[in-house]
Amino acid sequence: MTATILSLEQISDNTVGGKAYGLSRLLAMGLPVPPAFVIRSAQSGSYPKDLDQHYRALACAKVAVRSSAQGEDGADASFAGQYDTVLNVADTTQLRQAIDHCVASADNHHARRYQEDQFNADTATMNVVVQRMVDARVAGVVF
Repeated sequence: MTATILSLEQISDNTVGGKAYGLSRLLAMGLPVPPAFVIRSAQSGSYPKDLDQHYRALACAKVAVRSSAQGEDGADASFAGQYDTVLNVADTTQLRQAIDHCVASADNHHARRYQEDQFNADTATMNVVVQRMVDARVAGVVF
């Protein structure tokens, strides 16, 4: 499948993975969400033709590159910590390296094993969120 880019506003379902879908839902509720786009069906070494254009449109110094694999999170399983995130990506060369890194993390031993245990499958469709970094004063996790 060819990798394509979607803005958060274009996302209407969870086929882009839980992170991307969650960000789109927050944005639709009118909450402040740092600008981002999603690479659907990301593949190492193969980038959408308009990648650089979307990256420049974020108009920022640094971005986070995060996994948003299909089936990554659900009612019965969570892949939290299984796939890699790359922070403080500062240019298009680093962006491509970070995308490749996230995609490759779907094939690491612990991620493959978890995928097999939870879903009886050995691969997941990897989508990647590219989002403007936020210089946070505080941060936390809420369950």
